Amino acid sequence: NGLAPGIAETAGMRAAWAAPDEALRTFRERTPLRRNVEPIDIANAALYLVSDEARNIHSVSFPVDGGIYGL
Repeated sequence: NGLAPGIAETAGMRAAWAAPDEALRTFRERTPLRRNVEPIDIANAALYLVSDEARNIHSVSFPVDGGIYGL
């Protein structure tokens, strides 16, 4: 199994981009869930995959992107 995270709002992302607030607003507006991915969203997906609740899930890639790449 694997995770396919979208662009996550992190301190490193903010430091690397010239206009992070504008970029984050754009992503939020284009994302079906109307919220940006945060590191905790990715961590929660990973915790699910290693939990007993996911014991029968095999060979999948979980998108953690708020639906933006499924459009």
